[in-house]
Formats: sequence, C-alpha cells, structure tokens
Amino acid sequence: MSSAHWLQYVSCQNDEVGAESFDVGIMSFSQDEKKHVARWEKVSHAAIEAGAPTPYRAYDPNIQDESNQFFFISEAELPHYQEYMMVTPKKLVDYMEANRSRLRRIEVDETQVFRRSAESLGESFEPVSVFDIWLSGLENMKLTDSEDIAGEIDAELEKQSAGEVIGAGQTVGEDHHNIAVKNEPGKNKQALACIRRVLKRLKADPTTTEIWEQKADGEDHVGHALD
Repeated sequence: MSSAHWLQYVSCQNDEVGAESFDVGIMSFSQDEKKHVARWEKVSHAAIEAGAPTPYRAYDPNIQDESNQFFFISEAELPHYQEYMMVTPKKLVDYMEANRSRLRRIEVDETQVFRRSAESLGESFEPVSVFDIWLSGLENMKLTDSEDIAGEIDAELEKQSAGEVIGAGQTVGEDHHNIAVKNEPGKNKQALACIRRVLKRLKADPTTTEIWEQKADGEDHVGHALD
C-alpha cells in the first residue's frame, strides 16, 4: 500500500502521557509506506508579522534539495497538500471517531504488543504547561544540531530556575526539529523568555520558527512570537 493511501498525517502531543501509559503496538512498513506525504500547516500570526509571505507553509519530502523542502503556498494550493495536524490524545480519539467509516483496521500480531500493568500507570497525573518549539533551517543558525540547541535552552532555563527541556529530536529525514520544554509552576513567562533569548542569540529564523504553548487545561496550542 502506498503512503498516498494514508488518511491523515498526525503528530500527537503526548501531554505527559507517553508510551509507558498504554499498550504499544509496533508495525512493520515498506519504504514506500514510510514515505511522508506533502503537507501544509498554518503558521502563527507572529510568523506573518515577522515576514512570512502567506499564512500557509508547505513541506514536500520529495524535493531532493532539503533547503527547499519548506515553502509557502497560497490558499488556492491547499487541496494539493495534506493538512498537518498536531493533536492531544483526546483530540486524536475524537478525530478517529469522526472518521471511523474511512478507517481500515490493521491487526497487530500479539508478539508486537507491549503491555503495561495497571500498577505502573499510577492513579492520575497532573497536566503541565509544555512549550513545543519547531525549527527548520538549522544550517543557518549558530548551532546546527538540535540537541546542542536544546542544551543551550536547558542551561538558560536552569539558570533562571524556570523549567527544563523534556525532549528533543527531528522528524526522520526532514528538516523539522522539535524541542519540548516544561516550565516550572507559575513560571511560564520566564520559560518563554528563556526560549526566545536563546533562539534569537542562535539566529533562529523567525519566519520558520514556531513556539506553541500547550496550556494545562488542555485547550488548543497558543502560538508565541520569537520576538
């Protein structure tokens, strides 16, 4: 089955609910099935104010030159791309329920399922505010490795006692890097200031840098300007 048959590309914000919180199934895919489709996302108002030519940024993994894989498109071009979705686990379930008739059930072999005991889950967890930082064009920054950038942010957060980096990585084969930050209770403004300070010092591009804050109440992400 070609990757073109996938219904929707989704990035799931774990919101402190990781793989240790539920059963995990591992599926095997062909190289074609693992190929990401071209997609678009709406940039923040801050990115528009910083000079983004349109509200819509596209990503096409089929372009060989990685420096050209991200580009801006018009609203009329949106039907040629798949919308990029970032959701919480609850919203992912809602999306699946709404599209149940369009989904095909794939059975995963029992040997590929890893189960967690009820005792390991705990009775409850406290939601926390998390900043999701999305970067591209690292070759133009003072540091070109996302782990190094995350280290600089973590050091600044520690210095201000404002929070910590809780994850860093990139979408495989793509110039799309993510750094996740959890702020200390009551210090989200200080954590945001630390993030901005480091990214500006490292010359992050304000038109391709996204800072999204997932509020503790689980509402939609709030976009923040780099400046």
